[in-house]
Amino acid sequence: MDGRKISTILAMTVATVMIIVGIAVLAGFFLPPGAPTQLRVMLGIVFLLMGIYRFMMTRLKAKRAERAERYDE
Repeated sequence: MDGRKISTILAMTVATVMIIVGIAVLAGFFLPPGAPTQLRVMLGIVFLLMGIYRFMMTRLKAKRAERAERYDE
């Protein structure tokens, strides 16, 4: 297993965890009951968007590397 594949798997795992944490924060977990609703929503949306962004950038990078590898052969 080469380093690029390990890096891609790790990045996808982090993106998935961030999306799950974002959903959990929006659902009301991870914050105390006294936390303002606006804070919960804002943090949840930020985590979701960061996870989606990381997932998309990792996917684009992997496709670009695969395409470059195909042309090198």
